[in-house]
Amino acid sequence: MITNKLAIDRHYNLNRQIEDFCAPLKKYFGIDFFSYMQVYDNGDYLLLSNNHNFAVDYFKLEFGEMFIKDQISSNMNYKLFLWPKYPNGKMMNTYSSHGIWHGLTFVDIEDGYSEGVSFLANKENYNIISYYLKYSNILSLFIKEFKKKFSYEIYNNAVNSLAKFKSVGKFNINEPKYPDTKNFLGEIGYIAGEFEINGNPIRITQSSFECLELLSQGNSLKQIAQLTNRSPRTVEVLLNRIKDKTGIRFKSDLIKLFKEKLYL
Repeated sequence: MITNKLAIDRHYNLNRQIEDFCAPLKKYFGIDFFSYMQVYDNGDYLLLSNNHNFAVDYFKLEFGEMFIKDQISSNMNYKLFLWPKYPNGKMMNTYSSHGIWHGLTFVDIEDGYSEGVSFLANKENYNIISYYLKYSNILSLFIKEFKKKFSYEIYNNAVNSLAKFKSVGKFNINEPKYPDTKNFLGEIGYIAGEFEINGNPIRITQSSFECLELLSQGNSLKQIAQLTNRSPRTVEVLLNRIKDKTGIRFKSDLIKLFKEKLYL
């Protein structure tokens, strides 16, 4: 009996839709391969890929080696990491045997399952790494739209879509010890809140900087007030001072300013 035959058959029926949806990845970025996976604590897993032959090989595996211990950094609600230069382990060798490597994987740990989304290029495409570094936010949007398109398979746990590992290991994220960037910048003379707009030097107070930073993280004025022990009115005044100094009027532009000029 073929391991995970129902999942293989279900993936075969979906493959053309997945290929078509992923075609822009190849057209615009040179990304040849995409896979979406959910791994449940009980050993069940869901795999959706634009490469059916790879999916078949993966469905036949009898282990749950699901994570590469490599460079990890925060990105929106995900963790993300670049793949190592050379394959290591059975799962990595499975990818490599299909001529695909140079990967970027987004990982999200949820209660009861782990989600892994990978983008890969062919082995000769060494330039893809620069695209990953520059456009990870665009790839995050691709993931969002992919999950909308294939929401039935992803969110309804269709029985014919799920496969089974005989043994499973949860995503094991070993966070590296990041350097203390704020102290580093302080020692070299950098002052948070100093920047230029059109060549004109601008400096905002530490209080305004703190409120803008919290605003950029999605907090409302009321939430910022609670987090900083200020009144909502004081928070509004501090943010308006930034608007007055920069000529910015809209919240979205304030957040853009922080991410482009001030984010550490």
